[in-house]
Amino acid sequence: MKENSDLKTYSVQECTKCCNTLNKEGTSEDNKIKSLCESFITYALNLYNDSKINSLSRSKYITYLNYWLNMELRNEKKTVKNFMHFLDHHLKEWSDEHTVYNELKDKLFDMDNDLYEEMNILHNLYNNYNNLDDAIKGRKSCEGHSENCAKFFNKGIDTYNKTKTSKFYKELANFWIKYNKIKSKKNECKDNKILDLIQGNSLIKYVENITSEKATHTCKAIKGYNINVFPQRIHRYENILEKLTAHAQYKKLDDASVDDSICAKYCEIPNSLEENEKKVNLLLAKHSTNLKTLSNILTDKSSDDHCSYLLYWTYDKMLRIFNKSTDITQYHSIINKLNDAMIKINIELESDKSCPYLIGRNINEWEKEKDMHDYFKNHQKISECTTENNGNCNQYCDYLNYINDLYMNYINVCCTCYTNPTSDCIYMCPNYFKCKKDYYPPDLIYKLGCPNTNTNPTKSADEVFANLIIDSDVIRKTNMPYLGTFTKLLSDPFNAIMLQGIASIGFTPLRSLMHKKKRQKNINTNNSHVEPRKKLIYNTESSQKKANNKRIRVAYHSTN
Repeated sequence: MKENSDLKTYSVQECTKCCNTLNKEGTSEDNKIKSLCESFITYALNLYNDSKINSLSRSKYITYLNYWLNMELRNEKKTVKNFMHFLDHHLKEWSDEHTVYNELKDKLFDMDNDLYEEMNILHNLYNNYNNLDDAIKGRKSCEGHSENCAKFFNKGIDTYNKTKTSKFYKELANFWIKYNKIKSKKNECKDNKILDLIQGNSLIKYVENITSEKATHTCKAIKGYNINVFPQRIHRYENILEKLTAHAQYKKLDDASVDDSICAKYCEIPNSLEENEKKVNLLLAKHSTNLKTLSNILTDKSSDDHCSYLLYWTYDKMLRIFNKSTDITQYHSIINKLNDAMIKINIELESDKSCPYLIGRNINEWEKEKDMHDYFKNHQKISECTTENNGNCNQYCDYLNYINDLYMNYINVCCTCYTNPTSDCIYMCPNYFKCKKDYYPPDLIYKLGCPNTNTNPTKSADEVFANLIIDSDVIRKTNMPYLGTFTKLLSDPFNAIMLQGIASIGFTPLRSLMHKKKRQKNINTNNSHVEPRKKLIYNTESSQKKANNKRIRVAYHSTN
């Protein structure tokens, strides 16, 4: 990112107050964690408030931010879990810092040793590649930088022989291609020396052949799987929900056939997940097929509806496959695979057919979010029972009282309303919550003639929404312009890499979106109900530009 003089620089010094709740005479260890907190919050604020970064690009930065955080914490013999515990206790609730932290919270995790080693090698490869590129442009000595590239490339081959991670091997192949392109410029170096990398053409051919053959064979097998592979998960109001609008849309997604060519092109099918293998493979294949052909499956819905239905269909299938006793690393692995495929597919889709959200990691909230989402989709159908013969409206009463409890828990964090100069609400949870009085559950309960099971007096919709109102001037004045880049952090070469742009050009699976000429339509990536009352610039996007001269950056999820 180039510094823009029109944008406010947000530096690490301005973040000290949010991490400065420790005693002034804290231990050396406390001070190190506080310093890391300041850098982390500074990165996060700039990342989430830079209007030049769209939601898909942001996900690539987050991947690398998680690696950077793991690296810093490993140096202090701490874990990401420890650090998040620190932030939970030291960030002021409802502050901008707390808001951004909540957005990131379910995307950060402790990497296992193999994934960390792979990421570390890729970071060093591209760091030295950038140094080599600078040396060529400056007509300086290239040999030392090319020696480092060769050293880390050889280390990468050795690591692959240990981990057998197919995606990591492909990333090494991608690097080999890029390196050999720049190697042709060795005459521009002062010493005319750029070393060869080992494994050359045999590496590329092996990866292409093995990956293609394996993917095609596996995806053809998956095509024959029955939807009943997914375990049953009976909702307590299943007999009601199965007759309503949302269920019909989910059924269409269930019934859509797997396209083995889409599966082979976009999906990273795991080698084995023991008893869950068939279920996970079918989910990956169906999710990619459904996304690629979504407008043909849900033909009677808007593009936003398409995306939200696919999101909560996916959550439902994940909840069917896994349970609370499942190793959390399995969740992360499958979520990474789903998100990788989504990014690849969205890059190729037209803006009105793409779904640039990402699968979140806040698994404990998935079911409640889906229930809220489905209520808003089902509202019209339920309300029509009063005009139907033998409508049997009483069948909805228990369900609506359950929804009312959920609604009251979510509305304060999902809606911020204002009246100056006009009345409107900001949707903080746009995937699953609508901030309109028309959907107020007590009004529907009353319309259907249901008994009020709530012991507390029911407030009117006007009263509830009145409590959400703040002056629009407050929103405008408190929406701090944390935009642009910042000088002090860029003085550290490692930090500069992280901040200037992590996604590499053509570096799969998190490929730079700068090559994309058409604008991407944006959908909020957050899937957690814990949202701020302040409006932040989470989803502003700008036209994409070509990046022929952009630096190579690392962003990588390891999946076998």
